[in-house]
Amino acid sequence: MQEAGFTGLDFKKPFAVSEGGRYYVSPYPSCIFAFMVGKHFVEACKEGSSQVRLAMAHTDSPCFKIKSRPDQITKGYRQLNVEPYGGMIKSSWFDRPLGIAGKVVLGSEHVFAPKTILFDSKEPFAVIPSLAPHMDREANQKRPYDMQTEFVPVVGMLQEGEMKEDFLENYLAERLGVDRKELLAYDLYLYNYEKPEELGCRKEMLGSPRIDNLASVAALSEAIGEDCSEATLAVAACMDHEEIGSRSKQGADSMLLSVVLEKLGEGLGVVLRDALLRGFLLSVDGAHA
Repeated sequence: MQEAGFTGLDFKKPFAVSEGGRYYVSPYPSCIFAFMVGKHFVEACKEGSSQVRLAMAHTDSPCFKIKSRPDQITKGYRQLNVEPYGGMIKSSWFDRPLGIAGKVVLGSEHVFAPKTILFDSKEPFAVIPSLAPHMDREANQKRPYDMQTEFVPVVGMLQEGEMKEDFLENYLAERLGVDRKELLAYDLYLYNYEKPEELGCRKEMLGSPRIDNLASVAALSEAIGEDCSEATLAVAACMDHEEIGSRSKQGADSMLLSVVLEKLGEGLGVVLRDALLRGFLLSVDGAHA
């Protein structure tokens, strides 16, 4: 957002905002709000001609989260202990190259302020293999899956003399160039490493796994940078936890958006209620917009 000319705001302090400005605030690491204030928005509020234009999407997608003690050995194969997040199409995760991404927390000089960094393997790291039909007679039939036994990603083979434990932490430490003792915690998930492709005889279609809701967030990120009406307050709201119910502290069904808009109105010296009533809201969701 900063590269696009947006100024960051502190959620826990009064918003220092003005007409014609571009701002963003991230109350929690997994949600973000971006605003563009029209050049004459405050005057339009007083005249009763202003509008608030909202567009919302969610930042999370169905995926596999890596558990805190993930290392498993099965018949000489290294595997990861994972848990499903959100409502996924389970069969679509078989036989795909999977990367690892998320957050890693490292120790720092300040005990109560550890260092959090983003991590991306940027390479296929794991695969969830399926069985051939002659080994699984129900493979081509609709059936329930056992998530704890059938969806355990394979990450390699145990080499002779190699330690059985802490494989993932050793891998992370090596990739990050730190001592393993510096690793305090992580919040990591698996993602499909396959790239999107243009499809169709005229390339009019896009084929991409896990597109919900990354495409919507990308669309809002691009659209919020375009010029808005001088009497308009444009807001792009990217919430979290849509896949598990929206009622968390940063979900779409929380008070978070109302609080952000209230603080924004206070910073501009106006009440946004009437501008909201004259405005509109777009739900930009990849599955059911």
